[in-house]
Amino acid sequence: MTIGVIIVTYNPDINLLEQTFFSIAEQVDEVLLVDNGSENFDDINTKFSRLRNCTIASLHKNMGIAYATNVGFRYFIKKNFDYIVLSDQDSIFAKNYIKTFYEALSSVLLDNIAAFAPSIYDVISNQHRRFYYKRRIWIKQCYPDALYSVVFQAIASGLVIRVAYLRTIGCMNEDLFIDSVDFEWCWKLNFYDYKIIGCKNLVLQHTLGDRVRVIGHKKINIHTNIRCYYITRNTIYLSLHTRFLSVVDKFILFCKGCAYPWLFAVCSAKKFTTFKYCMRGLYDGVLGRLGYHTS
Repeated sequence: MTIGVIIVTYNPDINLLEQTFFSIAEQVDEVLLVDNGSENFDDINTKFSRLRNCTIASLHKNMGIAYATNVGFRYFIKKNFDYIVLSDQDSIFAKNYIKTFYEALSSVLLDNIAAFAPSIYDVISNQHRRFYYKRRIWIKQCYPDALYSVVFQAIASGLVIRVAYLRTIGCMNEDLFIDSVDFEWCWKLNFYDYKIIGCKNLVLQHTLGDRVRVIGHKKINIHTNIRCYYITRNTIYLSLHTRFLSVVDKFILFCKGCAYPWLFAVCSAKKFTTFKYCMRGLYDGVLGRLGYHTS
């Protein structure tokens, strides 16, 4: 069984990228670094190009997380790999990550399993993230009771994907550029009756957002203004245009998108600026203006 890893990079911290790479490299057959036009690409190339099981693909400019991931998909499909692991440039894999994945693979006796999702330990909020489950007519976040469970969606980083099913499911939506790209792909996976298995013991250390703010008993991850724009825009757009969710899920998603300008602004140090970014995202989402925006 052959396993490849896709690490998408954009202006990474080289030391942290090294930690990401070496946490998973010896557990798999090949690591593909797909660089989105980093300003420090020469440093990346110098540091990683001579490593034994590392391949570098340079896109020369920022094409977005979905485009870069799809480059990796096509690369490993062409090489007839069996599984692909997705990774951000700041994720740290447990030493037994692939071994634990093999245990899950042999333990879960269900058909049409397209992906295995890890338990995310968020460095910023200092807590494990909950899994997303489909509960009756809505999506709910819960901590898992069982070691393995069928989840509805998962973030991309740490996801272990069966390559054989990619031909049916297809690649990620490149128009979204960043944010909700992974969730939308998971919705499509469910739409075609494939399953994602959440693995409680498959642990990935990951960074969500730039900092955290505590409001009441809830920890909220704070993002940059441009990320707030993409989150709002893509949430609104998908709530109106995706065909992979139910009407109820789309309505709830739309309500969340409308709430983001206020929520993000309240949590921001520069409230008015953040609010403007989010409102622009809401406006562009309604009109279907996708792709890359610099400000």
